[in-house]
Amino acid sequence: MMMNTHMTKSEIRRETIENIRQLVDARVTDIGVAMDDFDGGQLAALENVLKDLDVYDMIVAHHEKR
Repeated sequence: MMMNTHMTKSEIRRETIENIRQLVDARVTDIGVAMDDFDGGQLAALENVLKDLDVYDMIVAHHEKR
């Protein structure tokens, strides 16, 4: 994580999104191939989190353009 005291709110939001995405990706890697309903359910939930992060990132990008 960057520790820059001169970051804008958008930069902070983007960095937070990226940090969370890395944590979720690590969990997806830990699960590996879904072997049963439990693993499959966890994997689907994590993939939904990644999609939500993509949407939040698009919202941040939209507000930066204003």
